[in-house]
Amino acid sequence: MRIANDIPKVVALFVILTIALVVGRISAQDSAKSEAAKDAAKVSEPPPRESAESYAKIRVEVELRGTLHYAAAGSTVTALWRTYELYHDDKELRGPAPEPWKLDFRRAKKLQGTIKALDGKEVVLTGQSELRMVMQRLPMGGSGGFGGQNWPPSPTWSVDHSVLVSGVRLADEK
Repeated sequence: MRIANDIPKVVALFVILTIALVVGRISAQDSAKSEAAKDAAKVSEPPPRESAESYAKIRVEVELRGTLHYAAAGSTVTALWRTYELYHDDKELRGPAPEPWKLDFRRAKKLQGTIKALDGKEVVLTGQSELRMVMQRLPMGGSGGFGGQNWPPSPTWSVDHSVLVSGVRLADEK
């Protein structure tokens, strides 16, 4: 009859284990709720304020070979924009007609006198230009595109045709 004496002990052990399991679950749920509340508080924080004057400017090195045109109102170099095939970038395509590039001498004021002497000659000009992200504007309202979805267009990049000049030389010089 020893088993009969052990039954209350076993039942008490099961009750204690059940209580411990329930308390453990409750505390785990409370811990998860408090973590979720902390995450919600982080989400509800206002985003950092953007400055009205904020921007990102990306400059790229530019080398132009073309004809220099001096004018008091603003000098230019007319140069051919080299164009390559999309999936075979080693194959040069016949591009559009040569385009004028405006010259900015703010960082190379000493070169302005040299420019007058090089008017009408073929030169190699170095400097920096701005790389700009450009996107197609989405139409207001309505739908379009595939399946009625109005997907935002992918951005593309464009080089500004204004050069912050750093150097200039005759094209025949090395």
